[in-house]
Amino acid sequence: MLCRFIGVHFSGLGGGRKRDRDLNSSYSDGISIRVKLAGIFRIDRFRENLILYPTNVTVRELVADLQLPEHLLGIVVVNDVHVGTDFVLGDGDTLALFPLLDGG
Repeated sequence: MLCRFIGVHFSGLGGGRKRDRDLNSSYSDGISIRVKLAGIFRIDRFRENLILYPTNVTVRELVADLQLPEHLLGIVVVNDVHVGTDFVLGDGDTLALFPLLDGG
């Protein structure tokens, strides 16, 4: 998965354990994206979630990371603007993904 979370890394130097990163520290080498899923994309997933990703992640990479079927992707909206799947996401963006709709 592309998404990364704040974590704690311990190294065993000198027989002791050293805390390299504090859980409360900021995630400095990534971006936070609020992801909203609609319709069938919510099944066994979530409605809305704040996820940390590496910088320069595209919508297409995020969709693949969430294991959403790209052939069912209908509308992609970032910060209330319709975009394509090659759009590069930035820190604090809100991404909404809608599946194709069928019917009449």
